[in-house]
Amino acid sequence: MSNRVKRFVRPEIFLIAVNLLCAAVGLVQTLVVAASLGAPAYAVIGILVAIASLIANFWDVRLFDLAMRLLVQAPPDGQEPAIYRKSVAQLTLAFSAAIVLLAAATSMLVATFSVHLFVDQPVALRWIVAQAMLTATASLLGTVFALQRLTERFYAFGAARIVHQILGSGVVLGSIWLFPNLDGYFAGAIIAAFGNLVGALVVLDRLWASRHGVRLISRASGLALPAYRQSWRFILGGTVIGYGKMIHRWSDVLMIGYFTSDQVTGVYRLARTVADGLQIMTDALSQYYFPVLVRLRAERRLSEFWRAARRLAVIAAAVTVPSVAGALVIVPPLAAYYLPAFDGIATALAILILPFLVICGVHLWLWPLLVERGEIGHFAALSILAALVQAGVTAALLAWIWPSAAAGSLGYVSYYVVIYPAVLIMLMRRRTSPGVATAR
Repeated sequence: MSNRVKRFVRPEIFLIAVNLLCAAVGLVQTLVVAASLGAPAYAVIGILVAIASLIANFWDVRLFDLAMRLLVQAPPDGQEPAIYRKSVAQLTLAFSAAIVLLAAATSMLVATFSVHLFVDQPVALRWIVAQAMLTATASLLGTVFALQRLTERFYAFGAARIVHQILGSGVVLGSIWLFPNLDGYFAGAIIAAFGNLVGALVVLDRLWASRHGVRLISRASGLALPAYRQSWRFILGGTVIGYGKMIHRWSDVLMIGYFTSDQVTGVYRLARTVADGLQIMTDALSQYYFPVLVRLRAERRLSEFWRAARRLAVIAAAVTVPSVAGALVIVPPLAAYYLPAFDGIATALAILILPFLVICGVHLWLWPLLVERGEIGHFAALSILAALVQAGVTAALLAWIWPSAAAGSLGYVSYYVVIYPAVLIMLMRRRTSPGVATAR
């Protein structure tokens, strides 16, 4: 990346631009796949993704958050910092690989015996296996990307993401063009996923060597293993959060599949996929702000921390309001022309965009605060409560009031209405952090 770009473009702005480009490419891929397959076949993808992701969240222990916490702490006495940090990253990758393999095996088993409950059409075993492999690869790739951003080589990291997205989407679109069916989609997606994983590992190794002076893909070191053993409470809290995320992020698709038709499920799945495109911007901001905010908290630079938090709130409002308006005004005519099989997508999409206001404006500064203080256990308990409320609201709406994609969207949003006010009230009452006191 040229020095001129670095001089005139702030890292977070660059990453937002990168992720917006990636989102645009991903959106094209999503719409082409949906238009090529139709709502019922797209519903199969949605249900398989939901089952595989639900199982992945079940096994998730938030290893990256623990790695972040260990990396900002001073290494134990007598240990070389660079070697210790390499050990933290290597163990994170090794444990993550073991967890995703376990999750993939579990997903194949669960989906084989349960998928018929949520779709009306037959589902081939090869599709179940393929989606389990895709979700496992995506989970591991997420860990690799997370470690890349900890090097704070944001420009190189962002440029590599663009290459990964374009090449991966190109493979999927080429495959769906040659074979416009589910087999064609899964074949292309598998090739793209494994190619991106290998490429991301190579990039991580180079960035890590540039930042810390040691190669990550080298002789394994177990220096950080005692620190992982001593962090069992943190890991336990991460596991509970995984359970809450499991219910929150994927029970909605399964309940819609159970209570409604493949048509409605396909519409909701596409609306969720498009709304999750805003997650690309959240990821871009998190890639920059998460390590920075954790470091600011650790160094007790609280005024800078809260200044960044206010900046995130402004960005959240500036993105959410026009996005909701666009979904209500622009999407209906576009969907009627290009996606006539996905009737009702505009309302569902507008509702599903609303959580971005909270995710960007609150979660992006709240989570680093909780991680740095080692207090994710409270968030974990409230996450389970909010997820159960969401499941109850969604089931009630679909079963008794309004069996539609929009009803599923309202149930999904109820999670955010519960959890974040509860967490903020909890922090205000505890009165244990100078940072929280400053916020008030």
